[in-house]
Amino acid sequence: VQQATELLAAIPNPDRNTRLLILSADWLTVLLDRDRLSSQESFDRCRKLMDACRELQKSGDDPALDELLAQLSLLMADVVETSPQGTFENSKRLVSEYLEDAISSFEQPAQKDLHIVWQQAKTRSRLAQILVSENHQKKADQLLDQAIEEQRSLASEIPESPVIVLSLLAFLEQRLALEIASPDLDAALETAQVHQQFSEKLFLSNPKEFREQSQHSHKLMADVQRLRLRYEAAADHLREAIDLARNDGSRQQKLILAGLLRSYAELLIEGDRQHSTAPEQLKSLQQAIAYLNESLEIYEKLDAATQSSPGSPYWKTVALKHQLETEMEQLKIRSLERGRTTIPPATLDAPKSVQQKQ
Repeated sequence: VQQATELLAAIPNPDRNTRLLILSADWLTVLLDRDRLSSQESFDRCRKLMDACRELQKSGDDPALDELLAQLSLLMADVVETSPQGTFENSKRLVSEYLEDAISSFEQPAQKDLHIVWQQAKTRSRLAQILVSENHQKKADQLLDQAIEEQRSLASEIPESPVIVLSLLAFLEQRLALEIASPDLDAALETAQVHQQFSEKLFLSNPKEFREQSQHSHKLMADVQRLRLRYEAAADHLREAIDLARNDGSRQQKLILAGLLRSYAELLIEGDRQHSTAPEQLKSLQQAIAYLNESLEIYEKLDAATQSSPGSPYWKTVALKHQLETEMEQLKIRSLERGRTTIPPATLDAPKSVQQKQ
């Protein structure tokens, strides 16, 4: 990059295209030098390049220049976002403004370059996250809808690209979180179904590589159905995810399986508490504890028990098991007490002579 920059700089009276190449090389230099530059130095160099691009824009606009402006805006957003606290005033607002500038600058080049469409959609998603944190829900929803629409269109045009589908899954999950927080559970269910549709396509294209995406999608569906109090539907999806994990012996999949088993135990108990009788609750508690025991066994075999800190999945599973064991003992005691009180009071209270006559 340095050699190219020097060669371009040596050209006398550079024309417009050469000036654009020089600016592009300078942008790439700043990008590569970020580790050794302070945030303020990186920002100042980007701003200087931005001013030069704006000056060049006066002689005519073109997609290549717009793309460079977008990339500079993204770099400036990155610099501000990762800078030490206090370096820039109103840093979150600055990041939002640069992301908006990038989205706008991407518009023209995106009409001819699908890769830029992908970049623009990712930028919309990133800006939506910031807007949500500032309670600008409506605008965040609009940006996410645009990003999802763009990615779905790309997925149709380039169906063989897993990168596009993975981005789409991330955007859908982002929207799902907003819908659950609203809460709008009908919309959340629809989004989760679309998520599952695309994750299933990925899984079928390469089951080994995209097993985890399929599992995660089933887990999301289970979470939504659980919130909708559709416990049987939620259990079906968790069982699908558990089966996928059982069919893979890798450490990562075993850890995922352990977490899914705990989720299934939680679902069993939560569903049964709604309308079950004492014997049914006792049976569910026993089943849930069995799933938790299997989960703990996995953690212990992988040495995840001794290596984990308080608050880790292992210790959360231990705590839940102890809680359910206590509930089971209390349920047994209450059942015994109810059994004793079913003896007719007359039999308990009548004098012996009366009992004998009876």
